Amino acid sequence: MAIPFFFRNMPDEAAAKANLDIIGIGLLTISIVMFAVYISLYHVFYLLAGIFCLIGAAVHTRHAEHPFIDRSLIKNRRYIGVVLAGCTVLGSVAGGALTDRFGSRFVFTLGWLLILSTMAAASQVGDRTPWLMTIMLVFIFGGLSFVKTAISNSTAESLEEKAAGAGMGMLNFACFLSEGIGVALAGGLMAVHGFGYSALPAMNDAWSAVFSRSFAIFTVFVLAGGLLYLLTCKRKKS
Repeated sequence: MAIPFFFRNMPDEAAAKANLDIIGIGLLTISIVMFAVYISLYHVFYLLAGIFCLIGAAVHTRHAEHPFIDRSLIKNRRYIGVVLAGCTVLGSVAGGALTDRFGSRFVFTLGWLLILSTMAAASQVGDRTPWLMTIMLVFIFGGLSFVKTAISNSTAESLEEKAAGAGMGMLNFACFLSEGIGVALAGGLMAVHGFGYSALPAMNDAWSAVFSRSFAIFTVFVLAGGLLYLLTCKRKKS
């Protein structure tokens, strides 16, 4: 139902003809699959295979006439930093309104701190009532909606008009990929032998310790992603 409205408002541009980069797509796909399998099975063969294919994809992208990933996006350091931050940490109405009023940096910091503090708290109360954990998840996803809004806005601001379509497409692809890998990582952590050993004196249940340690690890990722965003965008106020 929305397609006619998009056609009415979209600019009339000639489609660029280019060959499909089968080699680049294949190498990138295989590397993604290998990394996903590795964080589930923790077999070094899959890690090495993923790294090998990723290096091959990078070399191919550098020399291919029409690479799957636009080389101009890779050279844009601010764009790369914002995308990596969004992947590491990951459009609500409230987030969009706050972004228009206070800027992307403020909204990102607000959502980031909300996720960071809630995950840090969850890592210490893995043996408590499920209702408490449910409430914490509400705060985490609320903060995530702010982060996604700010990341999308910052990404758009870091791109030139001619690269906007490809850049936003790569952002969506990268975030979708990181979410899938995050799920695989969480499942893999729960299968690691001895991971249920609790380092918290008051926590004796092995399954509770698994969730607590998982939240602690994810807290480190969230911290790194937030710092990366703030360092990337510190020179230009959004």
